Amino acid sequence: MSFRARLLAVCSASALLAVALVLGIVFSPQQVAQRKAGAPLVALPASARITSVDIFTRASDKAPLLTLKSSGPNRWEAESGGLAYPASPDRIAALLEGLRGMRRGDLVTTDPAKRPELGLDGDTAHMVLLHAEGAEVALLVGKRAASGDEEYVMARGEPAAYLTRSSVGILLDQDSAYWYDLRVLPEDIQGGTILGITVGGSSVKDAYSLERGQGAQGEWRIRGRQEPVNPLAASAMADRLAELSGLDFAKSPPAARAGAPEGFQVTITAINGERYVLRISPGAEPERLFLTTSWSPWTYVVDSRALSRAVFPLSDLLGQR
Repeated sequence: MSFRARLLAVCSASALLAVALVLGIVFSPQQVAQRKAGAPLVALPASARITSVDIFTRASDKAPLLTLKSSGPNRWEAESGGLAYPASPDRIAALLEGLRGMRRGDLVTTDPAKRPELGLDGDTAHMVLLHAEGAEVALLVGKRAASGDEEYVMARGEPAAYLTRSSVGILLDQDSAYWYDLRVLPEDIQGGTILGITVGGSSVKDAYSLERGQGAQGEWRIRGRQEPVNPLAASAMADRLAELSGLDFAKSPPAARAGAPEGFQVTITAINGERYVLRISPGAEPERLFLTTSWSPWTYVVDSRALSRAVFPLSDLLGQR
């Protein structure tokens, strides 16, 4: 081979090596990840309708803690343990808004060996799996950074871990009951729409029926009694009953226990003419009660203190105090 040919071959090889080096730098995991900084972590079209969300306590778990499924406009169900419970649309909306708003901040690492210290390995990271129309996205959320308002995150299947300004990890750290809609009465029942409250049962010393006069501003009275009713106490009772929520759903119907004290019953009459019956029975612990309603199949676990603040004894309603 002539000198000229050898020189051309060497130059060509050097050029190829230089191109390969440049391409290796440009397309290295670190450079690719750095160029993605600022992009959304959850790469779903803004118009995509999310049909379900799987929440995993740990990324390595084979089954999610629960699955949130859309059952219609602004309606969700939470599936857990083979059962489906009504879910809170407001809390799910906050989660989805937080996920869509997450941006890739500073690149932290592309080294898998460093993931455990960031809380991003399979045994420590929370994982959320979004199912949308024609798309699926999985996101791992690790520890909070020292700043307190950032989290370590990474998209499943990508090597890079980023910092992002977010509180999604706090939501994913909640138990199943956090996602349930545990409001006892229908959401259209407000304190001002309640016209009557009857409290009775063998465990109630003084049963009574509290009634409101015509309209939401009508005066309260106790049926069959002449004593004046404290209007502030009566209105507060209606408001608190309308806002009453459980702590959780009972996973199995409460069994009657020999020697257990009797429960009581609260009947609420609404301005729409509907009647809602709440039946309260003792729970396994003194501070936990079971509550069933006439309008839904669920049994709620209710804090006894919350219930005592919502259902007043007769003596608290009588008299202008």
